[in-house]
Amino acid sequence: MKSIRSVAEKAGVSSCTVSKVLNGVSSRISPTTRDRVLLAARELDYQPNRFAKGLGKRRTQTIGLLISGLQNPFFVSLVEEAERQFLAAGYQVVLDAAPPLGEQYGHPAKLRSLPLDGALMQGTEMRHVSEYLGKMAFDLPTVYLGALRTDGEDGVYLDYGAGAYETAAHFASRGYHRAAFVTNAPVGAIVAEPRFYRFMDGCADFDLSAEIISTDFLETRTVGYRIGEAIARRSAADRPRAICCHNDVIAVGLCRALQRGGVRVPEDIAVSGFDGIEDGQFLEKPLTTVSGSLPAMIAASTERLLGRIDGDSGRTGEQTAIPTRLIVGGTT
Repeated sequence: MKSIRSVAEKAGVSSCTVSKVLNGVSSRISPTTRDRVLLAARELDYQPNRFAKGLGKRRTQTIGLLISGLQNPFFVSLVEEAERQFLAAGYQVVLDAAPPLGEQYGHPAKLRSLPLDGALMQGTEMRHVSEYLGKMAFDLPTVYLGALRTDGEDGVYLDYGAGAYETAAHFASRGYHRAAFVTNAPVGAIVAEPRFYRFMDGCADFDLSAEIISTDFLETRTVGYRIGEAIARRSAADRPRAICCHNDVIAVGLCRALQRGGVRVPEDIAVSGFDGIEDGQFLEKPLTTVSGSLPAMIAASTERLLGRIDGDSGRTGEQTAIPTRLIVGGTT
């Protein structure tokens, strides 16, 4: 591994000069010397040690990212986007994806053994990062992703509640009178989830009957398919006319099961989802979905978290809602 000493020898300067240039403390160093150091670093492909760089500031330039599983491609995209944006800001991201089995974030965390400057935590439940990271979390700047927080913590989320209401309005505009909401969570656990209760609000406002279909299946990719099979076995008179799924992964499985069961989408049953994942666009007909800007959500959370790390002690509990929109595809 190339060191500062290697760069110094190639540039013909001291290691101290190299350190000052690479850390931006070069006001008294001539432009010619500065350019020579930067050229030597590029030619040697020198990569600064982030941990050592942060020691002077008592920082490690490391962010912990807590995600409750990666079965949904949406969360894979979230991880990639977070890493891209934090790397651009000079931070590395360490991922800990808790298994979706058992209680969310209930297993010993590998991040507990790492010195972190801050954390991003994804989750729709009102969890606190201390449940996962223990005592180290109480002084750790943290921004929560995915849900409106009411506990005084900073939150950034996609406004899926607005999209859910728009979905109900869309179903009504198509003349569908019997709707359903499909989820892989127990009914008692989703009553405070914006996708659910705003969809139900919309159904009430637009005079749609609304059925709730839930299951405790743990495999996300199986949920939609199993529910779709059950719906396909019901008589036509007993089926919902339009179904709003908690996410696109469930919606994709549902569409496949309905079609294999002889139920046409959308002629017999319309289907929509949330997240805007790529898979939904490769169904026989593109999936109707509610989507928001993932880069915008990560940008807002990155700015908020780095501000907290740098000592911003302004009003805590700030909530940022990223707008969403209903993308009407061929399934409704």
